[in-house]
Amino acid sequence: MNSGHDLREKLRVIGANLSFRHKILALVLAIIIFMGLAMALQTRAVLVTSLGQQLDQRSLATARAVAAQGSELVLTGNLYGLHQMLLDMQASGRDIRYIYIQDSWGRVLSHTFNGGFPVDLLAYNQLPPGKKESQQLLLTDEGVIHDAAVPVFGGQLGVVHVGLSEVGLRQAVFAATTRFVIMITIFSILFIVIAYMLTTILTRPIRELVGATRAVAQGNLDTTVTVSGHDEFGFLAASFNRMLDSLRRSRAEIEELSNLRSELLDRVVTAQEAERRRIARELHDDTGGALTAILLRLKALEDKVQGEKEVARSLAEIRGALGEAMAGLRCLALELRPVVFDELGLTGALQQIARDYSDKFNLKIHLAAREVEKRLPPKAELAIYRIVQEALNNVIKHAEASEVSILLEPRGEALRLIVEDNGRGFDPEASAYRKGLGLFSMRERAALLGGKVIIESTPARGTTIYVDIPITA
Repeated sequence: MNSGHDLREKLRVIGANLSFRHKILALVLAIIIFMGLAMALQTRAVLVTSLGQQLDQRSLATARAVAAQGSELVLTGNLYGLHQMLLDMQASGRDIRYIYIQDSWGRVLSHTFNGGFPVDLLAYNQLPPGKKESQQLLLTDEGVIHDAAVPVFGGQLGVVHVGLSEVGLRQAVFAATTRFVIMITIFSILFIVIAYMLTTILTRPIRELVGATRAVAQGNLDTTVTVSGHDEFGFLAASFNRMLDSLRRSRAEIEELSNLRSELLDRVVTAQEAERRRIARELHDDTGGALTAILLRLKALEDKVQGEKEVARSLAEIRGALGEAMAGLRCLALELRPVVFDELGLTGALQQIARDYSDKFNLKIHLAAREVEKRLPPKAELAIYRIVQEALNNVIKHAEASEVSILLEPRGEALRLIVEDNGRGFDPEASAYRKGLGLFSMRERAALLGGKVIIESTPARGTTIYVDIPITA
């Protein structure tokens, strides 16, 4: 049972993998083989029946001829002439296996057997009294024998038995069947060639359509399908071409929107960074300067009221709180636009942010940054810095991690950034995380430079962020 199921499954798989043209050819071949076999078997059966009937008729005709010619020889007792006549009659037909004559008492008067008459043969096809003739098929070691019995002189002088072998019949059937099979084979080859040509012509639109769909699947929308007629294939080709036109228009619109989106996003990021620089400059220059002046005035007042301990202590507390506010203001200005970024470049800025986050949030940060041969464009350096900054902010807000590793190194034509933490991790495919603004911001910054961001994370096993930015970005 299992073997039969396996065979059906294999045939199903083979059929599914065959092309439409090969399926048609296989179907035509199967029909031709089936019809050829059916016709060969039918022809063979007709030949066997027809030739068998001819053997029966010949055996009766031969027996009648022997009975007619041998009656006078039997009456005169000329056994030698009778024997010679039987031999001549046997020689006249190659299918005649034997001839023998029995007298009215059942004794064999003459026969054509060389090695002696087989006595067992007398028990077969006995002619009943009054019957004009009798036929019977004898199954022997030599094959089937058609035995015909005809009375001599109305049965008064005996009975003639003539046996015809089917050896010649079978040879004739085999020869005729062989010729028929050869003819069927020739016609089958001719039909297969014609079927191959027809299927090639008929399936050409399908094959062209399949090739076009593969090209479209690979992103090539410039292909077209030839409309070869007004039939179903032509209608399908025309519909496919209309679909391609629609896809090309849609792609052009998407590319235009994508370019516009990238341009707008680049402007937003540029404006954002410019605004950060402006705010950082104002905080450092204007607000920082004003707070420094206030701090100096407080110090001067504190010196004037040395005798007033309570007032001096209050002024000292105010000056300390103001100093803390100024320190926080400086940290905010550095986060908006670190001064070291302009002076020492990307590596220095990463070292600074690693120290700041480590000190501020009690986080172990391991930084390994290799310099590239030439400094990256400002936009690329700024994007990498902001991605690291966003990644660290996510670690602080969500990961509950104790250690973070940051690796920055050139790899071929790209700069590889890896940020890995030992936090609680998450499912990157969850909709809540896929829509997160932090992760979206990382991807957009990298995409603006022709790069990509890959996030790998498993709950309770930490998170790893891979960023690749082209060095020539």
